[in-house]
Amino acid sequence: MVNMEQKDKKVLVVDDAPQILTSLRIYLEKNGPYDVLLADSGEKALEILANEKVPMVISDIMMPGMTGLELLSKIRKHYPETKVILMTGHSSDKIRQDVRDSGCLHFLQKPFKLKDLRELVSQEVSEKEKDEGFFGTLKNIQLTDLIQMCCMAGVNTAIGVRQGRQNGTIFIKDNAIPHAVCGEKQGEAAFYEIISWRSGSFEALGAATIPAVTIRKAWEYLLMEGARRIDEAGDENPNSAPEPATRVLIVDDSSLFCKILTKMLSVDESIEVIGTARNGEEALEKIRSLKPEDQPNLITLDVNMPVMDGNSALKHIMIRNPCPILIISSIGSSSWQNILDFLRIGAVDFIHKPAKTDNLKNYQKHLIEKVKIVAQADATKFKILKLPKIIDKKIDISEPCRSLMVINSGAGGYGELIKLVTGITGTWNMGVIVLQSMPENFITALADYLDKHSSLTVIPLNRDVTLAGGHCYVGTNDLEITLTDTNGQYRVIEKEDIVSNKEKGHAFDSFLRSVADSFQGSLLVTLLSGAEIGSFEGLKHIKAIKIAQKTESCMVPGSLLKAVRKGIIDYELSTPDIAKHVWDWGTDHPIRLKSQR
Repeated sequence: MVNMEQKDKKVLVVDDAPQILTSLRIYLEKNGPYDVLLADSGEKALEILANEKVPMVISDIMMPGMTGLELLSKIRKHYPETKVILMTGHSSDKIRQDVRDSGCLHFLQKPFKLKDLRELVSQEVSEKEKDEGFFGTLKNIQLTDLIQMCCMAGVNTAIGVRQGRQNGTIFIKDNAIPHAVCGEKQGEAAFYEIISWRSGSFEALGAATIPAVTIRKAWEYLLMEGARRIDEAGDENPNSAPEPATRVLIVDDSSLFCKILTKMLSVDESIEVIGTARNGEEALEKIRSLKPEDQPNLITLDVNMPVMDGNSALKHIMIRNPCPILIISSIGSSSWQNILDFLRIGAVDFIHKPAKTDNLKNYQKHLIEKVKIVAQADATKFKILKLPKIIDKKIDISEPCRSLMVINSGAGGYGELIKLVTGITGTWNMGVIVLQSMPENFITALADYLDKHSSLTVIPLNRDVTLAGGHCYVGTNDLEITLTDTNGQYRVIEKEDIVSNKEKGHAFDSFLRSVADSFQGSLLVTLLSGAEIGSFEGLKHIKAIKIAQKTESCMVPGSLLKAVRKGIIDYELSTPDIAKHVWDWGTDHPIRLKSQR
């Protein structure tokens, strides 16, 4: 009999056939010191590997979803110290060739003798123990110190690093660092990400196969550059400590969607889902029951729920316990007005529920980004916006605009944007371009809403439009557009050389450059809460009056604060004062008002 206390060598078996999983588990645990973990898919196997140190994986090749070969590829990329044995009952010349090319440890053709499998596992685990040499704990040593020692000594090894749920691997060979991987990042980006972690654990994994050579710079340069980046990050946030996780309360009447949302958010270690509620009343009860230090940093809220709907819950929350609210709701023809009302009475931002046509991986990434941005909002700064009056007169003009105002707004800026656009009452030959952080299919609804309450004619910003005075054009701030001048006719057109994988604010940066180069009239740029500015180069380049909403009144002031500190901003004003400034700026261009048909 094997002593159960010695069963500390984990082996993960992956197969979509339950009977095979069961039989292998029973046999291996009975005949060896193994703790056998089971997974019925490649996806489940990766979840286990993310949370357990497993030296050996035995996987079937032909499985629904992720195949064994695809699983092997991911294991070699993220867990190079883990050995893999592949097995299949569907052998063919192609499969045998694929297995040879994959570089797996061993390949077994079903049916095989369980004794042969046990001997393979025993042999490889024992071999790994022989090669391990000394082991122990190093105290008061930094990851960079270990990397330097390995590089100087010419040690060939992989260093596995873990911080919370994040894992990374740095490969060292022949006095160089040829490769690093961290999540989806590879090469230098992965290396700098790993060594920027303030805490965690690391382990020398021994010599490992290097998947690819992605780094060609000397190890001395990499460590010095990494130190420089860490110092710069420290300068921006002196005496910084690891941030506590963002506590999220999910409110939705669908238990299935609550589970989906919880799973999506929980992959990020900086986010903690502290609970769910089926309606507004249950949410308020949960909030009341929590200690002050355990209150949520963010609440996701559905629009339509039984007992107490999202609208009523939002009003109660903003009165009793102001907290950043992210609306997550299905989008239908009648939903837009509800969402706009939510944004008007306190919600910071919104995102639609995933649809069948959505790429869930991209949706998850966007959701996590949105949660992190909204969680930064200071909900105590929000003031409920009274519903603006419907305007029955429009500015009457048919000439091209001779002055241009560009408004950039983001999370927490919807209310300020509505106040500003509806507060512009001048009679001058001015065009307005609004770039708001929002889904593209929300543009028309926001434009229609603003049009009803503004003396400007508000329309969506199409991909090819000639700017006219008295008009306001609404688009998203990630739309790749440029401004051109054709004989005094200013056109906004979609760019042909669209940049992929661009940073936040890149499109705004690029658009301002084109405005600076082409527009001959007066220019005014206004930044509202949550504006995504980019590198600031566009703001520096353009010769315009630059106004920022007062940062102390912003729900999400981050980028505006940076612009103010850089000395780029001419004025910090409240939204009503911005509207007054626009009036003063444009009063030299009087025109008439006409009745709206």
